Amino acid sequence: HDSTPPPPPRPRPQHFDKPIHEAARHLKVGLTLLKRCMREWGIPRWPHRTLCSVRSLIEKLQAEARPEDREETDAIVGWLR
Repeated sequence: HDSTPPPPPRPRPQHFDKPIHEAARHLKVGLTLLKRCMREWGIPRWPHRTLCSVRSLIEKLQAEARPEDREETDAIVGWLR
């Protein structure tokens, strides 16, 4: 009898907006199992904090952009998204 638990379902993008412990709870798996599966799936780090940083950068770019630089700022924001 194999006691290895089945792998969790692959996280979808909406899970990446949550801290990893919340995502694990939502997926109904333990944190360790989720991290192990992430490595197998090629996800080296949970992207929640990176996504928060990118959103913050986008907000700063948009807030500080001069009107004459709006087109370039919009291009950069589009690339970041």
